[in-house]
This record gives sequence, structure tokens and C-alpha cells, in this order.
Amino acid sequence: MQSMRIFLKQKNLSFGIRTSLENFSAYENIQVYPLYAIKNFLI
Repeated sequence: MQSMRIFLKQKNLSFGIRTSLENFSAYENIQVYPLYAIKNFLI
């Protein structure tokens, strides 16, 4: 998570998306999507 924050700051991005084994959640400007839900975005 820390590396994601650093990356967003270096690239001057306003938000990021992370995939994880955890459930849907959000931290500040980072959205977290569970791995099982990724296939819904690819169709």
C-alpha cells in the first residue's frame, strides 16, 4: 500500500486501483478490488 501511495504521488495521479485477496474497500484515493471480481471488468 505504501508503494502505491508513492507511485501515485510520483506520477501525479489522483487515484489508483489495487487488486487484492481482501474484499472491496477504499483507502483515501485508492480503490481495492478482490481478485475474484476482476473477471467482471475484463468482459
